[in-house]
Amino acid sequence: VKWDIGTVSPEYNGKDDCIVLPERVDAAVGYGSLLSWSCADSAVAIENGRAYVDRLTAGGRKITLTVTAQINDAKAVKSFEFSVYVLSDNESIEKEKSALTVVADSDKVTLPTVGKYGCKLSWSLAESCEYASVENGVLSVNRGAVTADITIKLKCGISKGSKTGEKQLDIVVSPLTDNQKAQVDLDSIEISYDGTSKSFTLPKAGSVYGSKITWKSSDKSIIEPLNGAASVNRTSLSSDTVVTLTAAAAEITKEFKVTVKKGNSSSAGGSGSGGGGGGGSLGSSSQMTYAPAAENTDKLPFNDLENYSWAHGGIKKLY
Repeated sequence: VKWDIGTVSPEYNGKDDCIVLPERVDAAVGYGSLLSWSCADSAVAIENGRAYVDRLTAGGRKITLTVTAQINDAKAVKSFEFSVYVLSDNESIEKEKSALTVVADSDKVTLPTVGKYGCKLSWSLAESCEYASVENGVLSVNRGAVTADITIKLKCGISKGSKTGEKQLDIVVSPLTDNQKAQVDLDSIEISYDGTSKSFTLPKAGSVYGSKITWKSSDKSIIEPLNGAASVNRTSLSSDTVVTLTAAAAEITKEFKVTVKKGNSSSAGGSGSGGGGGGGSLGSSSQMTYAPAAENTDKLPFNDLENYSWAHGGIKKLY
């Protein structure tokens, strides 16, 4: 192994992106030792007989590679030190071109203004497109209007120091699926409820793509969705309660937490006496405040008030 390790001599000019590393000593020049390589520098990745050098990180300093030669239990170790050159402006631009990608996975895509290699980036459409525009570094795509695959041609101006370059990117945009449209529509929903009102509005269709939206409640006795509205019953609540409403569109669902405030218990009305949970005798009908229970909204016979008393927040007949 001592002989073999002396024959190992990798080469690196300081500018390449990788260093070729032998994995075995040729039996024609030595004894066939197996070679294993390592490097403690995070700017170097060793894989499949190559050391890949990130010159953006390692440029301007040295890296150290260590090799171990082994035959059975015998081992020998040797290290090699290489200088890594800083990227020139032209090299940075060329590497920027290779690294540039844009994915149009939403209606608005923020385009980078500075690249991985420190280059300044400016964007425009290489060809006009009725479905896309670029303004203030944002690519806007009307994906809802796309009915078949389209190609958006983007032009990127690249500069560093006094050097400039350019790259065109072809971005393929496919029509939105029903689930993608549903996700956008559900994400645009805002529920407005003050906690005390008897009802509030629930959208039946998405505001962006018009997806059909259905609703379910975790507790229908408190909030019951029905035909674009939610009916609220607070009469039985002794404390504030959170109800979960689930909106569904296509195969997508989204939950909304709604807080319903506790109900107000009614007290005896009119000028009569008596208190607590029971009812005293009623005063004159002109002094009485009518507060019907949520479940009893029929017209009451006020000419027969002596047969009614307060109960559960409203007037009910005594039997």
